[in-house]
Amino acid sequence: MSVSEAHRFLHGKLPLSDPYRVWVVSGQTQDVFFHNYFHGCLKVRRALEIWALEGGVELTLFIDRRGHLSFDGNSDPQEAEQIFGGLRRRRPTPPGMKPYEPGGTTSTAAPSSSNPHETTRSAQNGGGARTEATTHSQQNAQEEAERAREAAGGNAMAVLNTFGRVSQLLHNNRVSNLVIVEDFYLLQRSLRVVPANIPIANDLLTMVQTDWVGQLSHSSRICFLCVVPGSQEYMESEVLPHKRYPQVFYNELDGPKDKEIQHALSRLASRHGFRILREDAIAQTLTRHGHLSTALGTIKRIVNQGQREITMNHVLNLPSINETAVQQVKDQLNTMAGLQEVKEKLLRLEKKARSFRSKLENGDSQLPEDTLHLVITGNPGVGKTTVARLIAPFFHALGFLRYDGFKETTASTILSSNRNQSGENMQRQIEEAIGGVLIIDEAHQLGNKETMGTEEAVAALVPMAWNHRHELVIILAGYDNRMHDLYNMDQGMERRFPESGRLQCADYSKSELWTIMEQDFEKRGYTMAPDAQPHFKALLIGRSLRRGFSNAGGVKNLVGDILERFEASGSSSRVLTRQAVPPIVRRNAKIYDEAMQRLNAMQGLEPVREAVQRLMQSIEYDLTEAEHGRGAETVALHPGNMLLVGSPGTGKSTVAGIIADLLFGMGCIERQRYHRVARGELIGRFQGYTTANVQAALEQARDGVLFIDEAHQLHKGEWDSYGDEIISELNEKITHPDYSGTVFILGGYEEAIDALLQRVDPGMTRRFPRRIRFPSFTPQACARLAQTHLEEENYQWEDGLMSQIARRAEEETQRKGRHFGNAGWVEEFVKEALAGMKSRIVQSRMPAGHVDRRRLMVCDLPDGLAEDTLEEID
Repeated sequence: MSVSEAHRFLHGKLPLSDPYRVWVVSGQTQDVFFHNYFHGCLKVRRALEIWALEGGVELTLFIDRRGHLSFDGNSDPQEAEQIFGGLRRRRPTPPGMKPYEPGGTTSTAAPSSSNPHETTRSAQNGGGARTEATTHSQQNAQEEAERAREAAGGNAMAVLNTFGRVSQLLHNNRVSNLVIVEDFYLLQRSLRVVPANIPIANDLLTMVQTDWVGQLSHSSRICFLCVVPGSQEYMESEVLPHKRYPQVFYNELDGPKDKEIQHALSRLASRHGFRILREDAIAQTLTRHGHLSTALGTIKRIVNQGQREITMNHVLNLPSINETAVQQVKDQLNTMAGLQEVKEKLLRLEKKARSFRSKLENGDSQLPEDTLHLVITGNPGVGKTTVARLIAPFFHALGFLRYDGFKETTASTILSSNRNQSGENMQRQIEEAIGGVLIIDEAHQLGNKETMGTEEAVAALVPMAWNHRHELVIILAGYDNRMHDLYNMDQGMERRFPESGRLQCADYSKSELWTIMEQDFEKRGYTMAPDAQPHFKALLIGRSLRRGFSNAGGVKNLVGDILERFEASGSSSRVLTRQAVPPIVRRNAKIYDEAMQRLNAMQGLEPVREAVQRLMQSIEYDLTEAEHGRGAETVALHPGNMLLVGSPGTGKSTVAGIIADLLFGMGCIERQRYHRVARGELIGRFQGYTTANVQAALEQARDGVLFIDEAHQLHKGEWDSYGDEIISELNEKITHPDYSGTVFILGGYEEAIDALLQRVDPGMTRRFPRRIRFPSFTPQACARLAQTHLEEENYQWEDGLMSQIARRAEEETQRKGRHFGNAGWVEEFVKEALAGMKSRIVQSRMPAGHVDRRRLMVCDLPDGLAEDTLEEID
């Protein structure tokens, strides 16, 4: 009877025709294998021996981990032993030595001559005394060898002799044979325990490599069984490495497939007189154990309990429905604020689980094809983890899961930079959670193909999520806008985590946050005074607008801060009054006042000053109203992204920095950060590096102000791939929650910026609701700015100098048009004028203490600035 088609590794292979004549078998070598309906389930050694006999192999040998030789795998072990003994060359046995008996232990003796008359001549020549001494010496050697044998767990020389005799068999083409060696690694390790045996262990290793594998006859086969940990690695690295021995086949045995289990169950049922309903479905379920022996043990346990008709319900061993526990979970869920969509979806899942459980109890062994795995998405603090932790007791109470516990991990814990480690981590996490719930938080990280290990982790997740779908619920929790990348990692993700099992936890509304705040105060034994409630509500809404507030988590943190402040005041009351309400924002009056002074000191920017002051006054009004309990629903800390448009040199970058300080001083942004960049600083050295540069700039400005100067140059046309990267990354991050506290400001020519925004994305215009126009400087404004520069450096000037500067500015404006440098032109003009003054004074040898040494004259003014010095300085 041939090997069953369900056999894991022998089906389809013939002992004498398989192209690989040396096998190294590892993996599930300690499991049982369904061989066929006649022999049933066998250990791997016995399966190989019967396979060899069925395939016409004449002689099968087995060498155990101690080096002992056995012929038990042959149909007639004694005859096999005689065949083996007849293959070796016979040499005369020296006098005084016991001939080797097959299957026995060979004694270690002193070296002797191959000449049968050597010892006789020695005795005839009067060597009786020497012979007696030699005998005594041999006895001592034998005793020493015996002690070494006992220390090493076996006779080292006998093992070497055994392997040498097997070499003769492996070289012989007259008798087809299979030699099975169990844990050669363990045999080597036991020999090397005794230092005296290390040379023998080395000889043994060399014999296997050169004498066995290197000179193997066509009728011989070798199979090395790796059972103990480290055995396979030792064979691959030290004994038969792939590169040196490509003729060796490394076969790692997996767990049984459903067909193998089904055949084994059929034979088991027929032999013991019980019935299995839907063997195929139950066999598929039992594959989760990974071992045939464990799968069969599950059925035997059920039979031993008296069951003669086994259904899927018996195999899964699920608890009965506990209606009281079901209602407790639902009540707990209903006390949570918001989450209406989640609650409705869980009720639908309850019906699904009840239907599944009812079918099992009615004896239906055909499990549903869909899964109860879930995906829970939402921003931080919306209750994803809280909901996930309720799933285990909920489904356990419904009789779907054996346990009411859950195992919680994160994607970063699973992922590893070591090869194959991420897949192994995922497999281990799932196996440890079987029977309950596995929660994988931050699961969106598994969808990033650029991260090491993500593909391995998903490759392990997909099949295990399907194979264990009826005894485990896997919950993926993460951000909704990044989960799509995870679904696209593997086609099987959609089926394992279907649309029906995806729960979106929306951000809490203002009223829901208020309810959470009231409940949290109540749990801690505090209440809010009625007249203080509008102030607390304004505080809550104002704080909720900050990045990282985290919904319910932010409420709990805020309540903790309020109570810490209240208790520090020394009050013993349990009623929170208006005095317990902290400011909505953290202001810094000093920074605000200094920034406003700098703004007021700027020349030629009256319309800009008015626009900025109106913006600050509007924010001030809203905050004051909110702090007094009025207009709480309209509190808005973020002033809106801005466009600062105008000609070069009109002070856009300077004003942007002032706006950053004003917003921080007002409490609208959390950090006093102002980061200025232009296209040249964002362009990467190579394609793809630009995105990283943009991200770095965003991080520099997070929760502060990012000013992009000359923004009209960010994208230069249809073929500008670098510009595409910049715009794509900016477009995404402007609306990303991580940058909700960052103010984006674009500076440049108004027409060019408008054209850019319309060209790259018409929707981007709406993301910059505030526009501040910077007028070009008038000639008089240029003169006042020049005067400011001179005053700051303690210079004087002759009468009429400022009118001359104004005239020169007007001429330059007419000549350059909108490209006039404004403040940049003034700065360069004054610099050249001072250089002329210094040259004049040095040439005239004016004394150091002369009153006119720091006086600028009209004659010092430059006739005109060279074209290359008129840079557009902003």
